[in-house]
Amino acid sequence: MGKFVNREAELSLIDDAVRALQEGQLLPVASIVEFYGINGIGKTALLEQVEETCRTRQVLCERKDIGEINAQYLAETTQKLLAAERPVVVILDSFDANSGKELGEFELQLRDLIFAYSNLFIVIASKSAYHFENTRSVARKLALYPLKPLSREDCFDYIDNFNQAIASFRDMIYEWTQGYPLAMDVMADAILTQQLDPRIPQDQKTLVTMITDKVINENLLASIQSNSDELKRFQKLLSILALPRSFNLVVMQELIERYAPEYALGSSLAYITQPNDINKVIDIINWDMRQSGYCIDASVRNIFLLKLRVEDPQLYTEINEHLVEMNRGFALEVPSSDRVRYLREYLYHLARREETTMHQEMLEVELEQLVKKDSADQFLRLYEDL
Repeated sequence: MGKFVNREAELSLIDDAVRALQEGQLLPVASIVEFYGINGIGKTALLEQVEETCRTRQVLCERKDIGEINAQYLAETTQKLLAAERPVVVILDSFDANSGKELGEFELQLRDLIFAYSNLFIVIASKSAYHFENTRSVARKLALYPLKPLSREDCFDYIDNFNQAIASFRDMIYEWTQGYPLAMDVMADAILTQQLDPRIPQDQKTLVTMITDKVINENLLASIQSNSDELKRFQKLLSILALPRSFNLVVMQELIERYAPEYALGSSLAYITQPNDINKVIDIINWDMRQSGYCIDASVRNIFLLKLRVEDPQLYTEINEHLVEMNRGFALEVPSSDRVRYLREYLYHLARREETTMHQEMLEVELEQLVKKDSADQFLRLYEDL
């Protein structure tokens, strides 16, 4: 609803590719470029800009939502455009929306097209990274680019161009949404149309409810029936798992069994498939190598944190306190290679305590233990993370 911002890098690589096609040069990027990210992050808006780039440069372009066509249609339409012996750009939105069999057919057609024509460039958008694992020859021609939320500066730019009437709330809009475009649109529109003030506690609850409904329930969890027990289960589980920045199976099991016992599983082994089971409905949990744990997509995580903090501050505080103690215990017990990570998370949750008078003393004690127990390299890792 605001202006298009913060995608200069993505548009630049598209522009370079289109220019190379027109000049008959080798593509500076792969033959297939894929932009991926959760719903509402700005994929469709980016594709519209790619289409506009093609129009400006007078390059033949075909843009389709993959749910509206089949693989044969894609092949025939693309070949008709290529018959003019001019550069062609094909834009495919919602690429991972179809079933595995249908995507397999698209993979085969794309394989034949990109190897038969050197003047063809394909731009794809999908919710999660689609690696073309079944067609390795295509995978080698693929470049993946994740779309991130807007930075603070771009968020302000976006809001200022949205409507000057909400410019005074731009700090709160960024704090609440962390630059997630869909959430920004919902919050800004609610402030404008319903005259809500995010500084007023009652209006805060109304805004959080609206953001949750539009972003989570009607968008990310749209496949689940509204007001169903399944929807409540996902809302509860994701709210709890959003508290830690990352979690392993032990932490996940501990949090669910302590704070959502009605959804506890039968055994520790049963939790191994829990992240994948959640991703089948809402693909937002990824394994982060650096964190050595599962992470909920940062944009969505922030919405669940906001919801819990405003609607149930007592539970928010209680879980945070428990994570302080859990990570402190892990930091004292685990080998040195993992201590930095647990100590970092301990300090992260400690900083969210309402009572902050003991922070300096506790920080000094913990850092002193780290320096005594671990090598200088480990201390430098923590320093860089902090």
